[in-house]
This record gives sequence, structure tokens and C-alpha cells, in this order.
Amino acid sequence: MTTYLWLDELPAEARGLRPLTLDHLRAPARRIPTVGLIGRAGTTPTGAVGWEPRQVPIACWLPSATPAARRLQLDAIAADLAGTFSVRVNDHPERELLGILTGLAGNPVRPRLTRPNALPDFLVLCPDPIWRDTVEQQTAAIGGAAAVIPCGSHPHLGRTWVQDAASSRTLRLLNGRGELVQTLVLTGTLTAGQYLEVDHERQTVTLVDGLTRTDVTDTWASPNAAFFVFDPADRPRLQHGGTGDLVHFYRRRYLV
Repeated sequence: MTTYLWLDELPAEARGLRPLTLDHLRAPARRIPTVGLIGRAGTTPTGAVGWEPRQVPIACWLPSATPAARRLQLDAIAADLAGTFSVRVNDHPERELLGILTGLAGNPVRPRLTRPNALPDFLVLCPDPIWRDTVEQQTAAIGGAAAVIPCGSHPHLGRTWVQDAASSRTLRLLNGRGELVQTLVLTGTLTAGQYLEVDHERQTVTLVDGLTRTDVTDTWASPNAAFFVFDPADRPRLQHGGTGDLVHFYRRRYLV
């Protein structure tokens, strides 16, 4: 299968690197952090379940004719080892993994490529091991209607623009049956042309007025406010609690 590899926004082929194979279907390992308790043997799970970073080897072909030329190619690529890049495959070109090139199998700096048609494995570390859409998408709800939030196979967050003339507004997270799952109350007055940007990942609320952006998280959201996680198991919908409009921006996420 053809593997598409972008390095610093350039195709790998532009650097003389031909990726061949990528084990992109292997799911990352679950991470369950534990903590030791005084007076108790062993450890106890913390409940903060997550995913281990994904280590992805990418088998590549260096088309240079001689070992010396291949070493020069690797020296040039080694200068970009700290750069962040995206990995995409041809069966789902709309998805990507973000990773860091950490080295080459066997020798992270200058491997011995003395055989013809050597196939080094580039080692890619993905701190966020979940695939995501390459392009941010959006869905809108007008006049208090509920907007269906598309999901992949893994929960995602995203950000929501809210606009209305009320002094208090409530965002409502519903499931596929229309049942209320969670609310987020935002208190403050918007003037003409202003809107709120609720970033569920960074857990911030920003007042946008033209080119001016002001963080109003502490004043518009309550201290115990809980931002939303859009879980595909819930078939989530997002609704303005009044008659205002909202636009939700998202990138679907996939485990494999």
C-alpha cells in the first residue's frame, strides 16, 4: 500500500525519501496511571485512563545509487528530526497522525547503509496517538435548533461560536434521543458584531470583537463549569438554550 508522508508541509518524495509501508491499523496501548498510597502495599489506579504515545516505524527506500549518496540524503533528513509532520495513508487521505521523527532503526544519526536498495525504518513518535481529520469542519444551528455533531470512532472536543443578544445563555449537550447530557452557562452581554468562542479542548471562553480577542473564561463561565466532550457513543447534538445561533468547529477523531 502506498504511504503518504508529509515532512514540514512537504511530501517525503520532495526530499528524496520513498515511504513504502506503515502499520497504521495497530491501535495504541491503553494507559492507566497508578499511584502509591501511604500505608497500603502496591499501587491504586487513578481513574485517568488514556492512551500511550504511538511509536510508528515507516519502512522507506532511499533511491540514491550509492551508499555514500544515501548517507548524504540521511544527513540532510537528520536536520529535520525535531520537526513535526503529518502521516497519511491512501485508504483514508482525509485523516492524519501528527508525529515527530525521532531517529532511524539501528542508529538514530548515521546508520550503515552499505547494501544496495537499503530499507531503513524511520521511527515516528506520536504523542497524540489518535488519528484526526486533516481539515477542520463545521456545523451550524440557527434560532435555538439542535445541531448534530458528526463523530468518528473516538471522542473529540472542538470549539463553538455563540452569538445572541441575551445577558445569559446556556449551551446544551444532548444525546441522540434528545435527552439532556450536560449544560454550560455563559453569563455576560454581547453587543452587535460580538460573539463568544468556547474552546472545549483548552477549556476557555473568548470574547471576539472584530480583530480583538479577550479571554473571559473567569467572568463568563462559573468556576465549576464543565466543558463538553463529544462522544460518538452518545450520538451528540449541540443546542443553544435560547433563540441564539451557534456554529461548532470540529475534527473527527479515530482510534484506527
